[in-house]
Amino acid sequence: MHGTAPKVRIALVRPPDDRGLIAVLDSLGIGPGARLGHGGEASVYALDEERVVRVLHDGGDADDIRRRQTLVTELSLSTGRGFALPEVLDIGEVRGRWYAIERRLVGRSVHGTLRVRSAASLLARVTAPRTELPG
Repeated sequence: MHGTAPKVRIALVRPPDDRGLIAVLDSLGIGPGARLGHGGEASVYALDEERVVRVLHDGGDADDIRRRQTLVTELSLSTGRGFALPEVLDIGEVRGRWYAIERRLVGRSVHGTLRVRSAASLLARVTAPRTELPG
């Protein structure tokens, strides 16, 4: 006699609801192809050569934008502006999705910078001269 097959439950996973994101992009006259990058907090889209829009992921709000700007301001004061920092020009909300329009920064992303530094650190360790201690 054959055993019965175990019952398998299949859960259908719905994609995130991006109607709010699409509404923000539409209101600004840009499309998904303008995306420059994304992270844990937001996705970033090019508005023009001088500005970007950071669209917060679902659940983000104006307080998140203000807290980030406070952090950036404190970094700016403590570093003496040795490197470019984002500047919020405007904030808004469309269909419950918050966004910040910021000055566009030129250069590598934070992720790219960390990746290059990690690679350089690894290369330095691998190529460092090795000395043997006298036995």
